Amino acid sequence: MSSRLIANLLAAIFVIAPSYGNEAAKNDARKNISKLARDTTNCFVTAIRGVPEIDKIVAENRIETLILRFEEQCRSYSNKLISAYDASGLGGSGKKYYTETYLGDLPRALRERLRTPVRGYDVQPVGYASQSQSALSRVDPAALKCDPEEIFIKLKSIIPKNKFESTKEFQLRRSREITDLGFRDVGLRCAVDFEKTLTFIADAPTGWRLNELHLRKDLPDRDVSVYVGTTLMGRSSPVVKGTMEMYIFSLSYPSIEGQKFLMDTTKARELNNQIGVGITIDLYDPYFETEEIKMKPTIDEPIDIVMIKNFIHANVKDVFIYDNKSGSIIDRISVIECDRATYKDRFWRSCK
Repeated sequence: MSSRLIANLLAAIFVIAPSYGNEAAKNDARKNISKLARDTTNCFVTAIRGVPEIDKIVAENRIETLILRFEEQCRSYSNKLISAYDASGLGGSGKKYYTETYLGDLPRALRERLRTPVRGYDVQPVGYASQSQSALSRVDPAALKCDPEEIFIKLKSIIPKNKFESTKEFQLRRSREITDLGFRDVGLRCAVDFEKTLTFIADAPTGWRLNELHLRKDLPDRDVSVYVGTTLMGRSSPVVKGTMEMYIFSLSYPSIEGQKFLMDTTKARELNNQIGVGITIDLYDPYFETEEIKMKPTIDEPIDIVMIKNFIHANVKDVFIYDNKSGSIIDRISVIECDRATYKDRFWRSCK
């Protein structure tokens, strides 16, 4: 969402141009729609990477057939996207936005995401299973603080492919460097926001319901100013100018609907104020990417904003709750991975 500084500037020019008062809300709506669109694309990527003939289909430019094949499987995500657009006030219907704008660009987005062959350690998650009795029984809460900006900068420090390297040589070198940075093999464990991730269930069976997973860092807005622009009609109009930048983990995982951490009512109420929640993730190609969105001022939206989104791509291996004081793992819900050559769809609890 827009920073307090930009919000204050918008409030200040509201006196001059009252019709501009909803800009902050519209800006938030755009960011939410962008996030939901990315979640929907992640669903398609997760499903499509399980298709044994994926490399051939992408090479033959038949990605649209896979979109039709898995559209129903990703319906819960696309419905959220459509509903959010309908409620955004940005004009037009959510259905039209989805069918024309989103689906129109989806083949390009999928080809970009699927351009690197999937290796054994890049297999996408396909289901969940409870694993209360895990080999990992304790964590250090202080060590779970993952800074997306710091991790992104480390990943970006890897020297790009040079003209003397073959693609295979570059991938092998990059794989070694990713491992040297500590981002592979054991998995990266990160704390996530408790209030956003878990919802307490008061009625029996007691516990916590798992919500969508988010891990991001918003930097303070910079280069913020207000200048006077001129509309096509020759009217003067104040415009907010600035740059917004954020670092976001683009997390890939199956639908979380219905997943819960359950326990004895007395124990749940006793621990409710000292529960922490964390995730274990593995990074996968293309590891990181930057998306820059330029919002040019219009009569209805007097903002001249550059939004920079730095994404880190990761698979979720598990979600766990732990005691903030002792570090003991209380419960864990783990992602089950299947051999991509033997399954055609995602399954709950086990690979069929």
